[in-house]
Order: sequence, then structure tokens, then C-alpha cells
Amino acid sequence: MKNTLIEYRRVFFVISLLLVGGLGFSQENHRFRHLSTADGLSQGSVIAIAQDQKGLLWFATRDGLNTYDGNQFTVFRNDPQDSTTISNNDVLEILTDQYGDLWVGTYNGLNRYSYSQGRFYRFYNDKNDPTSLANNSVWAIHEMDNGEIWVGTGGGLTIYKDGKSFRVQHDPADDKSLSGNYVVEIFQDSRDDIWIGTSKGLNRVSARVGNKISFDRYLSDPGQQGTLSDNFVQSIAEGLDGTLWFGTRGGLHRLEEQDRFAAFHHDPADPASISNDDVRSLTFDEEGNLWIGTYRGLNKMSTPGIFLPILNDPNDAQSLSKNTIKSTFMDKKGSLWVGVYYGGINMLDETNSNFRNYQQLPAGNGLSYDVVSSIVEDQFGKIFIGTEGGGINFLNPKNGKISHLKATGKSAALSSNNIKALYLESGKNLWIGTLNTGIDVFDTETGTFKGHFDKDLGLSHNSVYAILKENDSLFWVGTFGGGLHLLNTHSKTSENILYDPADAGSLSDNQVRLLCKDADGNLWVGTQYGLNKLPARNIADHKYTFERFFYNEQKKSGEDVLVIFEDHLRRIWVGTYESGLSRYDSQRNEFISFPIFDSSDGNSNVIHGILEDSEHYLWVSSNQGISKVNPENGNTLTFDESDGLVSNEFNNNACFKSQSGMMYFGGPQGLSAFFPDKIRTNRYAPSTVITDLKLFNQSVKVGAADGILKTSIMETHQITLDHDQAIFSLDFAIPNFINPDKNLYAYRLAGLEENWNITHKNTATYTIQRPGTYVFKVKGANNDGIWSEDITSMKIVVNPAPWRTWWAFSIYFIIVVVALYALNNIMLSRSRLRHQLELEHFENERQKSVNQMKLRFFTNISHEFRTPLTLILGPLEQILQDYKGSNKVYKQLKVMEKNSVRLLKLVNQLLDFRKFENKHEKLHAAEGNMVKFIEEIVLSFRQYAKIHQINYEFDKSSEEIKAWYDRDKMERVFYNLISNAFKYTNEEGSIHIKVWQEDKQFFFRITDTGIGMEREHLERIFDRFYEVEHTEASPKHQHQKGTGIGLAIAKGVVEMHGGLIAVESEKGKGTAFTVSMPLGKDHLQEDQIIKDFKDSEDVSTYVKINMVEAELMESEDSIEEVTHTVDEDKMPCILVVEDNPSVRRFIVDVFRGEYRTEEAENGMEGFKKAVQIVPDLIISDVMMPKMDGIEFCFQAKSNLKTSHIPFMLLTARTSLIFKFEGLESGADEYLNKPFNVKELKLKTRNLINTYNRLREKFASESIVKPSEITVSSLDEKLLKRALEIVDENISNEFFNIQLFSTELGVSRTMLFTKVKAWTNLTPNEFIHSMRMKRAAQILEQNKVSVAEVSYHVGFSNPKYFSKCFQKYHSATPTEYAGKFSVAEVDEG
Repeated sequence: MKNTLIEYRRVFFVISLLLVGGLGFSQENHRFRHLSTADGLSQGSVIAIAQDQKGLLWFATRDGLNTYDGNQFTVFRNDPQDSTTISNNDVLEILTDQYGDLWVGTYNGLNRYSYSQGRFYRFYNDKNDPTSLANNSVWAIHEMDNGEIWVGTGGGLTIYKDGKSFRVQHDPADDKSLSGNYVVEIFQDSRDDIWIGTSKGLNRVSARVGNKISFDRYLSDPGQQGTLSDNFVQSIAEGLDGTLWFGTRGGLHRLEEQDRFAAFHHDPADPASISNDDVRSLTFDEEGNLWIGTYRGLNKMSTPGIFLPILNDPNDAQSLSKNTIKSTFMDKKGSLWVGVYYGGINMLDETNSNFRNYQQLPAGNGLSYDVVSSIVEDQFGKIFIGTEGGGINFLNPKNGKISHLKATGKSAALSSNNIKALYLESGKNLWIGTLNTGIDVFDTETGTFKGHFDKDLGLSHNSVYAILKENDSLFWVGTFGGGLHLLNTHSKTSENILYDPADAGSLSDNQVRLLCKDADGNLWVGTQYGLNKLPARNIADHKYTFERFFYNEQKKSGEDVLVIFEDHLRRIWVGTYESGLSRYDSQRNEFISFPIFDSSDGNSNVIHGILEDSEHYLWVSSNQGISKVNPENGNTLTFDESDGLVSNEFNNNACFKSQSGMMYFGGPQGLSAFFPDKIRTNRYAPSTVITDLKLFNQSVKVGAADGILKTSIMETHQITLDHDQAIFSLDFAIPNFINPDKNLYAYRLAGLEENWNITHKNTATYTIQRPGTYVFKVKGANNDGIWSEDITSMKIVVNPAPWRTWWAFSIYFIIVVVALYALNNIMLSRSRLRHQLELEHFENERQKSVNQMKLRFFTNISHEFRTPLTLILGPLEQILQDYKGSNKVYKQLKVMEKNSVRLLKLVNQLLDFRKFENKHEKLHAAEGNMVKFIEEIVLSFRQYAKIHQINYEFDKSSEEIKAWYDRDKMERVFYNLISNAFKYTNEEGSIHIKVWQEDKQFFFRITDTGIGMEREHLERIFDRFYEVEHTEASPKHQHQKGTGIGLAIAKGVVEMHGGLIAVESEKGKGTAFTVSMPLGKDHLQEDQIIKDFKDSEDVSTYVKINMVEAELMESEDSIEEVTHTVDEDKMPCILVVEDNPSVRRFIVDVFRGEYRTEEAENGMEGFKKAVQIVPDLIISDVMMPKMDGIEFCFQAKSNLKTSHIPFMLLTARTSLIFKFEGLESGADEYLNKPFNVKELKLKTRNLINTYNRLREKFASESIVKPSEITVSSLDEKLLKRALEIVDENISNEFFNIQLFSTELGVSRTMLFTKVKAWTNLTPNEFIHSMRMKRAAQILEQNKVSVAEVSYHVGFSNPKYFSKCFQKYHSATPTEYAGKFSVAEVDEG
């Protein structure tokens, strides 16, 4: 009865296949993913497959054991030098036991891989040990419920448990023994029966006493029905209903009642039979389907006895890689893994069949061309596919068959194979737009062409990209270059609508890509440069005025519009090349961007197609694949080529949704089709596994010398790293094998970072600088974004560096204590030296003070030198300016002036050392006789040598040595060296000077027998201000102590000449200086040489001087003397303060006859006299004893009695800093010495006149600001207060001087002095003047009477007020007020 039922089912199955054509799309679509040696698999023959407790897959190959984590393969091979590696590379069987360890059978021994230790333990056959492995070729391994490991070998069974083992083998004399020793399969069923498949039959354990096991045998008997058809039993499996299935080399068998077997064999005439009788592997899935691996293909048995063969298809890259199946395995997710002999790994999962692809195939069974441009469907469900090179394809979705329609070049046929647009009209007329031949109209019912339109028949352009029906006779046609057409099929004419640059309402571009008519009748036209909307009312009125979108009117350019779509809510969606996906907002009449990709990740925004499914999700094609988009919240799930799509790239508007709900998307590589509601999502998200630990990019091995990993990284929960190992990487993987490239990870290192790192990469690298305890956490998400609920953690302890451990700090403490003790001793020792250091510090400070003193010395000496010149040049200038005497005396005065100027030049030369410091000094060299030049200087010291009884000698090699030199500067050099020699040479000593020429060099050497110097001073002797302290020097030497700049200047001058100066000295024996200079002028620059130089020996020099003198003698005397007679008491008074009596008297004489003068010889005396006499002007020198001019100026300006007096400073210090210093202390004027008499007089007159004008300002103006009539801030404040007091008492007729001085806080005398100085008025006159000015101000307003004004300004008698007002203002109050009144005009 069972066999009859099976036959009925088989017949029904065959009929069903015939009805659908055998290859239909409605049939199960088994699409495999492949892994091969190119992906890292060690070898292409996969013999066995297993999955461990971590979820990793293990593959046995003929060349190594492989583990796969979804990211990469790890290969285990035999290393003859390492006993912890696998025993042999030819792996036959794999088993994962209940402890998580892996048992591996090979051609040479059994192996147990310990996860905890990361190593293999080997088991071999030992002829001398009957309990050892029965044979080294291990074919089957199975773990029993009691924990025993049964191992099938080529020499029988070996059973292991708790470290003990025993053998079970065939005994020819015992029919209850194993039927054969070549054990191929071991299986324990749900009834705890143990089945053993051997090469000589099937065995079932019937009894067991200790290690003695008895078997029932099931053998093949060709003459008896119900037995096995072959004794070579290769595989055993149990169905969900408990039925046992056995695979042999002679077919598939099912165990039935009474231990009989039903056999299933291949029948070439029966397509529902098993594909081959050599059954090698059996695996049941969760739904009860049996997957059968045979020598020729994979079979799926859903109904007992009815098989679906699954074979390799050379034209289908996603079919089975090869037919020679060696192993099958169902993983925890429910995916089927198939090991193929020399075909690698094949993985079958329901998600593999989400998409059905159509492409051009080599055998011609697919599309005629891969590039799909347009898709439509007829009323019978047939799909029409336009290609860009293969014409039109007709797809029957029911059976998957495809037929083609191509251009033949004949009339009444397809005009071009490059199809750009398809439009089905009235369910049967297929309008075909081509690239360059216009439009063909094809009758799908009759299979004939019934129309054609091109440039000769109604169109302006033959490139047709879009077609849309308006009514029975009118069609909209979009051409790529000819604009939009409204084609009339009856009249064979068309109305052409084109882009007009001058019309903003015209079509935005003539290159029309697509057309869409919305539910409101509006026509949307997509072009290469913008989107156009033609409202329905305009169509009805034949008014072709468009609204433009995605268009820039200024640039006359727009975006390339690739797709237009209207959803069920009548919303318009547009995909463009630049902006991506956008949605039309009808209220605002604009498009709103709807981004679905993150451009920051480098994703393209190009949108090619848009469709909507029954649940109102949008399906959008792009260059990233096809995305499922929620139009309400923007959530996006993207499918790409790794998910089974034909390609990641698709074509513009090449998309279509059929009547059945299937969606089609076409691209450059073919066509992908799918049912949106049947897209299967991967819900399997296992825990993430940490797969590797790397230090410095090198994997850490278990049990290595570093001691980091004592167990496998997968079994390790904590690692400890030293401070120099804190740069590490962790590899991890989520054992999801469905599109593993899309797996996502989130990880972080707690203690170092708070936020999770989200990435597709499966490696995390850290550098830890701070010791401590951290926790690495990682979790994963599968290819569909489903996150695992478990977080994998690993504690990481980073030890401190040895110098940061507790014992290191203990050592540090001890060191610190010892150091403090030593430091205390050192400080005690240093305290003994403190006094000496303080003395040295004092000496350094003294040297600094001396240097500053020397700097001031040269500044002050310039003042002292210029003072005599002031006494000469000043009077001379005054005499020459005012002189009106005889001509003879005038000439003598001019000679005096000339020589005074020459003397001033010599004084300025003394200041040149400052220029040496600033490197501003320049040479003025000329050729001369160096011997004579030096001899003249030497002779000047001859008398001095005689007086002091010094042996003074001058030795010259010749009478003349010509050299180029600066006379003034070199004179100072030689004079300084000679004077120093005399200075430090005692009486009866010796000084020897020698000059000579050698090798184009001039040499000068001076040797003395003076006190000499220690060697330590020689290197610094030429430093500025450096002086050698001679404690034993005589009073003569102490008196002749220098400034310390002479040798520095000498060195600078010699080096400017390109020479060298050297010194030799010995304490107590004397010193020698040597100067060497190059001869000639090659070492000099052009601007350092004096042109047309004439020395003192040149006669022409004297001729020129005589000529000047002659001119002076011939000049006429035209100077007239003028006398002045002025009342001296009325003259302004000038106080002259100068420490030099001659200069002081000269200044007094300059002002005689014009001003009264008072004198003082220093600043302190001058200040006392200024307070006493209160002069009109103070002229003071700056450099004076007791009190200098700057301090004097400050005291005078700070004293209330003298603060108003103008102040002029005179000084020889010409630096601007001194001018600023004087002005900041309150000086009103500054004049350099020696001064010009005319300039002095002019500045004096200007100061006094300015001061007088300020006082007159008060009398002339009714309102005066204190700052405008005072010369110091102190006076300004006092005057401001005085004005306030008078103003406050303006109406007080009893306000007088006593009250005024009391309110102001000064004495009556001081009040008189200050008011007189400010205004040239007495205090009473000042009060009266203020009252008159206030009265005038009130009268100008014309608001009160004269009497009221008089009372307001402190007058009790109006008549007396009028009299005083008239005297002050030269007008009566009434007359004065009348000047400011407005005359009334009689309008009548």
C-alpha cells in the first residue's frame, strides 16, 4: 500500500513538472554560495563538516583541517617537528564533543583538539598495545549519550572514555561480532540503538557486557526482497518521525517494520528518482526534508520516495559547483553546507533565493543582451524587456522561458536593437522607442509591426527615450535632443515643444529622458537639465507653459532627472543624478530632499528607479543596489550583489511592478526579479567570538614564552599584559555565514572609552598608556542588521612598568631618604661656601655697577666737552648776527668760528666708541707712510719717558712702509697701546717699539717691562670694560686707572682694517702687543676709501686755506649796532639755572635788554629762587650737581606756586630718550647744546607769548575751560575749583577775597599769585570779571529784567550794576540785551 501511494505521488509530481515546463520560476530556486581555495580554503575536496560550540565551522579536506569564522579560514596542518599539531593533513572525519573539544580523524591517526590548550593530542595504532587505536585510518567518529567516543577505523572500532580505550573488531568465528573491520559510519538513534556501517554490511548493537559487544547484522541478499541492495553502508540518518535512512553505494534505504528495507534507486526514465545510487551523505533539516549527497548531485526529499535532483548547471554561477558530493551538514542557523570533491564548499540558505536573475548566457538560454533599458507587461502577464543591443526579450514568468525579437534589417520588422523605451497601449500595441530609428509599433497578439514613426514621419528627432499616451490619437514622445512631441497617430503629424533660452516657461532642455502623468493629469517631463511640470489645465488649453524644478535660471542649467514615480498617496518622487531621492511638496510647490545614503561614507546619490510594494514601502535602485525605504521615517535596508542581485548598478527608469506583485529592476548586467513580501530576513545572530590576540601585529600563541595565553583565546576570559605589551589587537567574528561581509560589530574598551565603536571591520587595536584593569566588550550584528543579544567580554589587566610598581616606589622612598640625608650634608657644606659666594655676587654686582658708571661717564663727558664749545660757538654766533663793527674784527671772528667748529669735530670723535659698539662706524682710509705716522705718535711720548727715566726705543726696518689706513682711528689705536705701556711701566723700566714689513703684511710690536698680567686675563683683555685688577700696582698705576674700552676700540679698528691684534704677557715681567695689517687696498671696500685725499705734506692744501683767509680779509663791514631802551621792571623775568658760570653768563648776556634775568648755579638753588621770585620762564641745564634739571623741572611743576611757569631744558645729551624724559617731567621746551642763539631767543619768545595769550584768552571769552589757559594739570584742577567756587557764590554780594581763599584752601598771597598768573587779574578783578560775564550770558537770553540780573550776579544796586556792566562791556545792560532780541514785524 505504501509503495502504491508513493507511485501516485511520483506521478503527480512528474505531471506538475511537465505543466510548468520543468524549469519554471515557480519551482524551488536553489542558489548556492561558494567558498573555494581562492577564499582561503586549504584544498578543494571537502570530506567532512562540523560546527563547534562557538558557532565556527570546521572543514576536513585532503590537505589540512580548516576553521571558518565568516571572515577568514584558519588552516591546521601537520608539522613533523611539532607533536602538538595535527597528525596528518588528509582529514577524513570531524566531531565536536560535549566538552567543546574537537575529534579529528585522518589517514594517519586520531586527534583531539583541545580548545583550552590550543593544541592537538594524537592517538595512533600500537601493535604492542591491544587497547590502542585499531587502525590509523579513521573514517567515522561518534559521541554516545554516555560520553563514550566511538571511533571507526580501517581495522575496526575503538571506544574511548575517561582516558581508557578498548577495541571492537570482526571475529570470523562469531556471527555476533562486527560484520567487517572497515567501519565507515557510526550512529546512535533516538531509541539509543547504535548502528555501525561497514564495507561489509550494517550492524546494530544487540547486547553489551563490559567491553564485550554483540551485533545484529543486516546484509545484502540479492535473491531476497527487503534486504540492503549493497553492503557498503556510507551514511545513516534519522527523520523527525524516527524513521532511519541508510545510504549505500547501491542506493538509499529506509528501515521499515520487521527489519526490512525499502530501497530507492536512480531511474533514468523517472525525473523524480534519486540522481545516483552512490549515496554518500544524509542530512535532515528542521522541516524534515532529507538532503542526500550522491556521487552525482544533491537530492532533496520532502516526500518519501520523491526526489528533487539539484545538479551543477554550467550556465548558472549560483548552482552546485560540482556533482560529486562528499558531505552535507546543517548548521545552527539552518543553512545547508555541502562538501564537494574538488568543488569546495557550497552553502544553501533560504536567503540565497530572494532574487531571481536573468542574464545573457553562453548557451543562449537567457537574455539576448545584458543591458536592460525598459520593462512592461501585457494583460497575460508576459514581460517585455527592452535591451540596448539585443532588441526585445519576451519573458514567461511561469516557466522562466525567454524569447527574443531582434532587428533584421527588413521592412515590417524591428528597426533597431538598441531599445530606449517601451509603452504598451490598449493591452496589445507595444510602442518601441529606439536610440536612433524612431518608434516602432508592434502588435503583441498578431506578432506583426503595424506602425513606424521617425523624422520622415512626424518626429523631429529619432532618439526616443519616453512614450506616453494622451488619448486615442495623441501620444507624448520624449526625444533625446529633439525635445517633446505631441504625436497625432491619425494625421501622422506632431507638435514639437522645445527649449527656448528666452522663455522661462519653456521646456528646460531638449534632451528628454522620461515622462510621467500623475493622478491629477499633470505631465511631468524629466530632462538632462531639470524637471518640468505641465499642468493639466495647460494641456487642455494647448498652452505649453512649464514649471521648472531642479533648474538654475541664472546658470541656465539643471540636474539630470533619471526617474519619476507617483505613490499611492499621489506623492511625486524624483531621482536625480546629483541630489538623489526627493519628494514633491505640493503645498510649497517644491521638492524636499529625502536622503537614503550617507554621502560621508563615499556613497553615490544617484537614483535610477523607484517602485512601491503592497505595504507601501519604496524600492529604490541605485549604484549601491536596491534599497527598501520606509517613506515615513526614512529607514533603509539595502540589498546588493552579495545578497544575490545581478549587480550593484541599475539603469535609469528600468523598473517595473507586475500584476502578480513581482518587481523587476534592469541594469547593465541583466535583470533582477523578486517578490517584496517574500524577501527572507536573516534572524540568526549568534554571539561574537574573539578569535585572535596580536601583539605588535603578531599572533600570540597558547603556551608561548611570554605566558600571555595559557588557553585558547576563545576560552580565555582574562589576559595580563606587561607595560611594554600594551599595544595589542583583538580579532573577532560573529559566526553568521550569510553575506558575512555585511556583518557589523560594536566594541569598546571599558575603562578607556565610553562610546561603542561601530564598524564592519573585525579588528580592534588599542594602545594603553595607563596601567589598570580594562574590559573589552564586543557584540555583532548579522548581514540584515539583527544584533546579537549577548556581549562577549574579556578582562585585560595592564601591569605597571617596573619603575611604577609598589616595590619600585619603596626603593624610590629609600633613595629619597638617602638623598635628603646627602642633601643635608651638601647644604651644610655649601653653607660654608655661602660667604664666599656672597662676596663673589657682590663683586659681580660691583662690576655691573662699574659698567653702568662707565656708560654714564661717556655720556656725561660729552656734556662736559660740549659746554666749552657752547661758550665759544654761542657768543660767536650772537656777535656775528648782531655785529656792526669794523671788517677786520669781523674776519677775526670768522676765524674763531672756523676753529671752534674744528674743535667740535674733535670732540665728536671722542664719542665714536659708541658707534663701534653699534657697528655703525665706517673706515675713511687713504694711503700713507705708516712709519712716519707712528713715529710722530712715538715722539709725543719722548718727553714723558725722559721725565720718568724710562728706556724708550723705536726700531723701524725702513724709512717708508706704504699702507692704506684711517688716520684718525689708527692714531687712537697706537696712542692707546703706547699710553698703556707707559701707564703700567715703572720708572727705570723699558718700552720698545718696532715696525716692519713681511709677506705683504705690516707689523707693529710694542714691548714693555711693566707689571704684566696672569695668563687667565689674556683671552678677555680685549673685551669691553674688562679691566685687570692689579692689587700690587703703585699709586701711579692706581691713579691712571682707565675706562676699559681702549683695547676694545683698538681691536675693533684693527679688524676693520683686516688686521689682527695679539697680546703676550707674563706676571711681573711685562707685556707685548702685536698689530698686523695687510698692505694694499684689496681688503677695503669702495666706500671705505677717501677719494682725492691730500695729506699734510701736499702744498695745495695750504693754497686752499690761504684763499679762504684772503676772502675773509676782503669782506666789507656792514654791521650796525643797535641799542634798546626798555623799562626793566615791565620786562618778563627769566630764571637761568646752569652749573657752568661761563655758559650761565653767556645766556644772561643773550637776554640782556629784552628780559630781566635771575641766575642759579644748580637745580636746588634754582628751585628755591623760583619759589621766591616766581619768574615768567625758567631755563635750566640738565646735567648739574645736587639736583639735575629733570628733577628740578618735576619739583617746579609739582609745586603749586611754580607749576604755571614755562620750563625750558638745555643739555648736551642728544639722545631722544633724554628729550622724552624731560618732556614727561613737565618741560615745555628742549634745546640741545651747543645751541643756536637765534633758536634760543625764538623759543623763549614763543613760550612767553604763548603764556600771555592764554591769560588774554580768559579776558576775551565769556566761557573758558581751565585746560585752555593753564600749563599743568595741577593748575588746571585748581583753576577749575576756583571757577566752581565763584560760580557757586555768583549771587552772594558778600563774597570776597577772604571767603574765596578759604574755599579754595590757599592763602591770600597764594591766591593772588595764582589768579594773577592765570588771568593777569587780581582776585577782586577776577570775581568782578566772572560776574560781568555771567550777567552778559543771562541778558543774551532776554528772559529777565536788568534788575533781576543784577541781583542774580551779586549786586544789590541795579544802577551800580548798570554802571559796572557798561564799563566792562562798553554798553548798558539794555543795549547789550537789545543786540540779542528779535524785532517784531507788524503784519497789519
